[in-house]
Order: sequence, then structure tokens, then C-alpha cells
Amino acid sequence: MRLLFILLLLLFTLSSFGQNLYYDFKRDEFPDLGIRCFDSINSIKVYKSEAFFTSKPKTPKTKGNLLYHLILDENHKESGIYNYNTSFGNIEAKYIYDYSSDNIVKITMLNENDKINHQWVLKNERLTEELRYNLRQELTDKWTYSYIHDTLIEVITKHNKQDNLLYELKYEYDSLNRLIEKREYKNGSLVDIRKMIYEPSGKLIRVKFYPPGVMTWSSGEKIHVVTTTISGENDLPYHFIEFCYDSIDRIVKKTTMNNDSVIEFYETYSYGPNGKLNGITEYNKNDKPQRRQAFEYNESGRETGYAIFERTIGKKLKPVFVSKVIENKSGNIEKVEFIYNYPYNRKTVLYTYEYQ
Repeated sequence: MRLLFILLLLLFTLSSFGQNLYYDFKRDEFPDLGIRCFDSINSIKVYKSEAFFTSKPKTPKTKGNLLYHLILDENHKESGIYNYNTSFGNIEAKYIYDYSSDNIVKITMLNENDKINHQWVLKNERLTEELRYNLRQELTDKWTYSYIHDTLIEVITKHNKQDNLLYELKYEYDSLNRLIEKREYKNGSLVDIRKMIYEPSGKLIRVKFYPPGVMTWSSGEKIHVVTTTISGENDLPYHFIEFCYDSIDRIVKKTTMNNDSVIEFYETYSYGPNGKLNGITEYNKNDKPQRRQAFEYNESGRETGYAIFERTIGKKLKPVFVSKVIENKSGNIEKVEFIYNYPYNRKTVLYTYEYQ
């Protein structure tokens, strides 16, 4: 239950190192192929195939073309990942892993001409630094991540090649290591504030989002700046999210309201007999369901199915996205299927894994 609570909190605030931030958090990621058991594996190939349809989903007839080739070293750790263009068969990017004795891993992304495009540095499996380069191999920007006790993310910053601070994201925690505030800065201006409120038992009950006060211009760019100093609980937020729990401390409802306590929309959470989250349904302010997420798990408790239902045309929620994961006996992925059923995009994408 604590894991679910932390997961939901991160979705509302951090969202995987800030990929959902409002401003220029534009960054790449190295591939995560979802492999769990490396001990008996030397290399992995992932193939991608697609099948387009107009009404009912179709399954691709072949495994398709090579997308990724992961090679392991003698210690069964990632040594390199080669990313292929599935249309032409050429290598588009290489991800090279370099391990040191002090639990530091450096991952270097090379483009098809073996020029450095991006680098990631991780310590104790925590991302600590990102570097981006241009075609002349000049550093264009640098992201740094600092932690409290090597676990809780505290500050994320972005500097340009002149080492000027462009972006900063600060996290504050209470004595129980609970996230209580996030402040976001751009070009030295405060642009976003979020405060997390807990009840005495420790459950998160409210997240406050504070509004931008004025609009300024910096280097020809429009920036919304928070001018009001947030000092206490009586400061009015732009809107806030409230949480309700059941008798065993599971989140069952998340409601988004404006500062007049008028409901904008809300989500309900349902759970299966195994205690796993199996559904999230979003309703509008008129209590009409607009979107639903569904989850499925295997006997080991790992998520193997996910679906999104949305109201497109008509009164019923219809599936617009479905994913399925098939595992082999060792628990590693054998196939992953994505079905897109949006009016503008109907296709099935199949990823097939081969192990050696």
C-alpha cells in the first residue's frame, strides 16, 4: 500500500523526473527493455511490426524488423544497445555502458556517425547528470540532479554551455521524508508552486497549485511568474486536488477543484481481490465518465495489461488504447502488443523479444 501511495504521489508531482513539467524539460532517455533476469542471457533482440486496420484490430503476421539489439558483458550487465531504423535497417543510435567501481554508470548515446549526442551519469541507480552535445561535439546543456541521503530528489537544474542557470526545480520534505513543496524556476523567476498537505495519520489529503501572478518576457520568451509569496495555509491556490481513502488507506477518489471549492473533475479508484489497482475512472463536473484506465496483472503481481477507454463519439466509453505483455518462464518479456484505436490512428504494434 505504501508503494501505491508513493506511486500516486509521484504521478501528481514529480512524474518520472519531471517529464511533465510545464516548461523546457526536453530530454532524451536511454531504452529500458524491461528485462528482469539477465543471468542466463548474452544478448537480446527486439523486433517491431505494425498492422493498420479500419474497424477491428489486426495482429501483425510477422515479427517485423529489428529495432533494438542489447548486448551483455561477461558479468551479464548491459554493455551496449543498438537502435535500428526499422524501415532501412541501419543503426540510428548506440548506447554504450561504462561501469566504475564506485557504483557509477555512464551511458553514452552515439548517433549513426559515432558522434556523441547525449550522456547520462547514474550513481547507485540514481540519475545524477545529463549532458547534451551538438554535431560539433560541443556541450549545449547540462542537467544535474541532487538527492538527500542518496534517495530523495532535492534539486534539478539546467545550465547552458556558458554555465548560465536556465532552469531549477526544488523539492522540500518534512521530518518524515514526505514531499511537502515543489518550486519551479525559469531564468531566475518563480513560475510554479505546489504544496502537499497531509493529515495527522500521514495520508496525503491535498495538493495545492498556485497561479502565475504576472506575465514577463525574458530573452523574447513569455514567462508566467508567481509574484505572491506563499506563506501559510490560507493562501488561495489556483486549484487543488483532494484525496479520499478507504478503511485500509487505499486511495479511492481524487477530486480537482478550483479555489471556490467547485469541482472541475474527479477520479475514482477500484481494486481487485488481490488488492491491486484495477481501474481509474475520470468523471466531469456533471458526474459523466470521460475516461477510464484498466489494469491487469499476472500471478506474480506484475502488470501485464493496460487499457484506456475514452468518450469519443457517443455516450459510451470505448477502448482507444490496449497493451498486453506476454512473459516467458523466466519472467522476461516475450511479446508486447500495443493496440491504438483512436479515430485518427488505428494500428497494432507488436514487439517480439529473442534471447540468446
